[in-house]
Amino acid sequence: MFEVSCDGSTNSDQLHSLNLLAGNRTPIGDGVPPGGTGSVCAGQGAIKPGTDWHYFNGNTSDLFRVNLISGDVELVGQIMKDGSPVMLSSMAIDGSGNAYGLTRYNLYSLNLSTANLSDEKPADIVALTGGTPNAFAYDELTDEFYVVENYGGLYRLDVATGELTLLVTNPDFWVASMAFDSRGGIWVNSDGLGVTSVNLADFGITARWSDWHVLSPEVYSNSLAIRRTQTSNNENLANTGATEIAPLVIVGLGAAVLAFAFRRRSA
Repeated sequence: MFEVSCDGSTNSDQLHSLNLLAGNRTPIGDGVPPGGTGSVCAGQGAIKPGTDWHYFNGNTSDLFRVNLISGDVELVGQIMKDGSPVMLSSMAIDGSGNAYGLTRYNLYSLNLSTANLSDEKPADIVALTGGTPNAFAYDELTDEFYVVENYGGLYRLDVATGELTLLVTNPDFWVASMAFDSRGGIWVNSDGLGVTSVNLADFGITARWSDWHVLSPEVYSNSLAIRRTQTSNNENLANTGATEIAPLVIVGLGAAVLAFAFRRRSA
């Protein structure tokens, strides 16, 4: 499991690997983004399957990617739709490497090589809740995309149509970012209080949220991602000198880690 922090001047845009078994996080690289159109706070991103690259946008209209081995950050380009810059709220990548970006109003297909947007569809989170789609992730188990907006509503998103289906609401947790493990469990970074996990079916039941508070909760992230398999670094734009990375262990809710639920703020 990895995260790119959004924690002010100290840890902003720093890539960390998370070891849930040992209960620690380790910085990878120096976290300095190259160029771009302004200051960056990494938003919800995703790891492209079969590569060592985690893609993310920020509070700018730029698309970045960070290498999971070296921590090197590259600017892919400015996110554009028909020649105009677009600032995404979040992005996600499916199991085949297809990428999608969300604003508060629309869903787009995202080209990870050029940063261009296409195939615009209405996905109006604001009309439904007034919220922002902070957390956006693909679940390989169900072959579905899910979105959590900042009032706690969990939606299933049909990327073919942009249709949003409300599944449940949990206002106790402000979900900043999320990722799914191979068993369909949701892992989130929430309100700067560390990594939290819950089964998809239990999202609305506060007592079943488990807080992995041992993972340095002072580091805040909008960009949590999980890579479940060992892959080769076969998509280098820059020479990182690395070839592969071993898979990180993701432990279940029954592991011997002190776990308890915190009440989150609503935003």
